[in-house]
Amino acid sequence: MPGLWPRFLDGLRGTVLAPLARRWAADDAAMGPSSLVRAGDIAREAGQRQEALGLWGRAIDAYLQRGLHHQAETVCRRVIGMEPNVIRTRFTLAAIAVGRRRVREGRERVADYLAAAARAEATAMAVPSLLELASATADPAMRRILADALRQAGREDLGDRVDRGTAAVARRTSWRRAVGAALKRPGDVDVAALSGP
Repeated sequence: MPGLWPRFLDGLRGTVLAPLARRWAADDAAMGPSSLVRAGDIAREAGQRQEALGLWGRAIDAYLQRGLHHQAETVCRRVIGMEPNVIRTRFTLAAIAVGRRRVREGRERVADYLAAAARAEATAMAVPSLLELASATADPAMRRILADALRQAGREDLGDRVDRGTAAVARRTSWRRAVGAALKRPGDVDVAALSGP
């Protein structure tokens, strides 16, 4: 019977695998990021799209907290493959590029982040994240990219101040600070402190 095996797998996904993925995800700390990724894969296979995205998002954060940026990037691409308009994941990729001091990649990823924010009509919310990212790098080329992004987000004043070195001052490029930017929400950023006097 050619249709029996696919029906069996479909039933297994809905009755066994989806609850198992939920149970695995209940304790992130005990699981580790790779288990979160697997649980997200199972949720996706079971047709639980939002649950899969949530699990993968937690896996990305866990990888970043452990300094495993290559693994975080892989999961980011998985998320974007399922949800192309996701904003935070695109910012995470930009933060990784800044932390790795990859200017060309940083330019592309910052542009992708701003485009996703614009599609969601959330460009103003990108400003704190961009400022935080500017504070994570002393690389002049990367700071110009971020200053231009701030201007594109409607904050010419902050873009000019980043260019002049009077806002989001960074003494050196810091991988830890860039990852920290990816883990923060825009509301967690102290814009007044970063924009200077």
